[in-house]
Amino acid sequence: MKNISILTFLFTLGANAYSQNNSLTVLDSLLHIYDQKYQNNEFEEALTAIIEADSIVLSDWGAGDLRYADLQQNRALALLNMERPSESIPFFQKSLDIREAALGAAHLKTVRNLAGLGRAHAQMGQFEQGEKLLFRAKSVLEETGTTDGIDYARLMLDFDYLYFRKSDFEEARKYSLKSLEIREQKGFTNNRDYASNLLNLAMIHNRMGEYLTAEGYFLSAKKAFEVSVGKLHPAYAACLLDFAINYQLKNEFEKAEQYYLESLRITAEAVGNNSLDYAKNAEGLAHLYTRMGNFEKAKPLYQQCMTIKEAHFGPAHPDYGLCLLNMAGYYFSTGNLNEAEKYSEEALSIMEPVLGKNHQYTISIMMNLSMLYEIQEKYEQAEPMMAEALELLETKLGASHPSYAVNLMNLGSLQTAQGKYEAAESNLLSALSLLQDAVGKETHEYTSCLDGLISLLAKTGQYIRALTYIHENSDIQSNIILRGAQHLSQSELTAYTNTFSGYLHQHFAVLQKAAPGPGKATEKAYDDVLFYKGYLLAMASRVKQLSIQDPALSARQQQLSELRQRLSAEYAKPPAARTGVQTLEDETNAIEKSLVTSVASYGETYRQVSWQEVQQILQPNEAAVEFVRFEQRTEEPPGYAALIIKAGETKPVFVPLFQEQSLIQLMRPVEKGRIKSINQIYAWSTNPTAPSIYELLWAPLKAVLKDTKTVYFSPDGLLHQLNFGAIAATPDKALTEQYHLVRLRSTRQLVFDQQQRSENGPAALFGGIKYEPDIPPSEKPERTATKKAAQPYNRTTPRSRGETWAYLDWTQTEIETIGLIAEDAGMAADMFTGHSATEESFKKLSAGIAPPQILHIATHGYFFPAPAEEASTGNEFQASEHPMIRSGLILANGNFAWKNGEPIAPGRDDGILTAYEIAQMNLNGTELVVLSACETGLGEVRGIEGVYGLQRAFKLAGAKHIIMSLWQIPDFQTQEFMTAFYFNYLTKALPIPTAFRAAQLELRNRYPEPFFWAGFVLME
Repeated sequence: MKNISILTFLFTLGANAYSQNNSLTVLDSLLHIYDQKYQNNEFEEALTAIIEADSIVLSDWGAGDLRYADLQQNRALALLNMERPSESIPFFQKSLDIREAALGAAHLKTVRNLAGLGRAHAQMGQFEQGEKLLFRAKSVLEETGTTDGIDYARLMLDFDYLYFRKSDFEEARKYSLKSLEIREQKGFTNNRDYASNLLNLAMIHNRMGEYLTAEGYFLSAKKAFEVSVGKLHPAYAACLLDFAINYQLKNEFEKAEQYYLESLRITAEAVGNNSLDYAKNAEGLAHLYTRMGNFEKAKPLYQQCMTIKEAHFGPAHPDYGLCLLNMAGYYFSTGNLNEAEKYSEEALSIMEPVLGKNHQYTISIMMNLSMLYEIQEKYEQAEPMMAEALELLETKLGASHPSYAVNLMNLGSLQTAQGKYEAAESNLLSALSLLQDAVGKETHEYTSCLDGLISLLAKTGQYIRALTYIHENSDIQSNIILRGAQHLSQSELTAYTNTFSGYLHQHFAVLQKAAPGPGKATEKAYDDVLFYKGYLLAMASRVKQLSIQDPALSARQQQLSELRQRLSAEYAKPPAARTGVQTLEDETNAIEKSLVTSVASYGETYRQVSWQEVQQILQPNEAAVEFVRFEQRTEEPPGYAALIIKAGETKPVFVPLFQEQSLIQLMRPVEKGRIKSINQIYAWSTNPTAPSIYELLWAPLKAVLKDTKTVYFSPDGLLHQLNFGAIAATPDKALTEQYHLVRLRSTRQLVFDQQQRSENGPAALFGGIKYEPDIPPSEKPERTATKKAAQPYNRTTPRSRGETWAYLDWTQTEIETIGLIAEDAGMAADMFTGHSATEESFKKLSAGIAPPQILHIATHGYFFPAPAEEASTGNEFQASEHPMIRSGLILANGNFAWKNGEPIAPGRDDGILTAYEIAQMNLNGTELVVLSACETGLGEVRGIEGVYGLQRAFKLAGAKHIIMSLWQIPDFQTQEFMTAFYFNYLTKALPIPTAFRAAQLELRNRYPEPFFWAGFVLME
């Protein structure tokens, strides 16, 4: 809301007052300073000037002089703008007493005193006292016939302020409109007060849930502030802040963030980052980041706001209580319900005694607390509090207000939990209708209500009805996410999409119960999977490739890659040794967002694929299968299902599969060792009490896949850890002998990956790598111990890769053989061996005009799962919070850094090539990457997004096909497989998938056990 207009006073020099001449000169100077500082919202400095002036007037003219009354009024106004109303009241009262005695109750200056005093009481929440004072002032102006001037217009805004604070928005609007009418009739439209009047109306409509009307007033107010005070004034910043709030409530997060950040910048420059105005900006931006799931950015902003407000108001003030309410919301959003409850209860203990139960802030706390009680199954506390809040909201705001609808939705969810299904459905449907009218469908409130209704219908067995609402939710959420993708960086988009993560689980949990035949339900399900699976990877890859290809953007993309390389080096250090990380992250984020915005106009960037488009690519006897892991909202364990499209069929088919626990049991290691453990996963079984993986995963699909020869499939969850081709389909045949299986990240690739790639590049072959540095002991640098050394990494496997970072004997032979095959096929081969296979030489592969056609890496690979919070062992690669740092490859001289925690020399790469670093390279045009290393196919599985590790890194870099391993394969069998594959691919000129399958079948004939022939998988 607007600042209170200051009063300007002119003092006349008396001819016989030489002794006071100097005092008046100083006084004029102080009043000039006060006026200047006040207009710039520098209220502390204004107050200092007026206190000094006060002492002069008191000394020279006395406490009964009208000049003294003027100063008391101005002093009170400064305090009021600093939100110190209780301190302002004695000065307002002192000024009022002098003016009433000297000028009378009907004088305009006396009326201004009454208005200021009334506003001070309103700011303290003493609405009854404030209202009485304002009505006294109003009566005087009406009795004297001065109802069409600026003083009456200002008084109308004081009423507006009081009723706005009281949450009586209808009354506030009435008075604000009256003020605006007077100003426009009299031509008082080229000043800050007029702009503030427009801003007040915008905020009133915003609080009433009328966001479009509010936006119109915001645009007018913004223009008026630009004209009256300019774009660097705190009042202009305040307008941007309120505008940002309006955009946030409309789910237009890009515009909201833009205005929040601009307002924050102007405020910091104008009044400093310890001011109340700065606190308001920080609080608003924190709300936005919380809503977007960006909790790391939100929390410090909330804490900064709390610190500022506590310093200004103390811990018992309602404005500090509002901070506590916001922190409660933050903790609720992050799932920390105990902290959320603690902060909510503390906020209520502050708000209710001061503001009363019928204030909107108090009601908001009651709503939040009752919701917390419901989630924690404290129904006896939740129900009466929720009912009371609902009644108060209806009385105060009416039954059409968004807050009333939200509380009605919460009541419906509570009734669902209590088993009061009929009442719950009625309330949820009513809330849904109210929210549609009040805030629109593409809002968090509306989709939350849909979610509650779907949960109720699923709980009561109304699965078909539930699917109808799920389909509506799908359309809304995909639109919201697509809008976010057009302005958010990768980390921000990840956090944002995480706020929608429960939707797909809910969809498939209901779908499993409904068991629909082929039709609209299965069509929508397949389209949902095409949209969500690997969405972040697809978006990041497209933005990167388009930025590289666009000459206007390529320099910025290169700058982004360089910044990320620097970040990678910092992430590999312990937290205490990192420097400049926040600055690097901010710079990276800003450049990435600018690239995202720049490519947003390219149609192909955000193009989505339908199941019909996938089907059009399929040839006769081909099928596409999407596997989906989904979590239940009941106590049942996660489940798996499949969706199948066949050429010539009319609709996708949904096939429920198994519960995850059954797969975990099969994949559990056995006591007789690793080879036995892997072989048992894929083995044929006739034991009815212990179904085989074939019976769990493939047998349910067999009838649908009748007459199918080629299956394009995309795994999910634990299925990422399996080689589908190795599954025994009969006692003596594997699936790869019955089907041509093509593994994809998502079957949407069938639509996107149709372009031809150049096949004129060389082969870059890494192998025979020496991991120990070739330097005399006397020249070895002293350790500075900035990082933890690695813990022993022992594995008991016969000649397995990764037991230690020791030389791998067969890798030299492996790449030499591949080099000969490549040269015979007319392809140049660049070999990197020994100490020349450095991280620097690897990164240079993306620096040339064209990357290699084939990139073969025969070395050690590593992957570490997410570290436990209490873990204190392991090096920084093991302990990193970034999954793309916990996965990587070891190159020349890498043992030094692995053991000592630092590179051989400052400024040198350390020989440990992380997945994060690989992702920054440009391998667009590389047809094939072969990771001939242990466990390179593993990584951290993050829901429907898939595996975070080396495979993701090379896909982000632009590679088309990746061959990777799921377990540690003996060196000799690795060399045999690679020789067979390259002979098929380069000499016989077979397509990569055909060459790969033929090589695995060849090894299977020699070594029937899956451990020896099935460790590698091909990902397209």
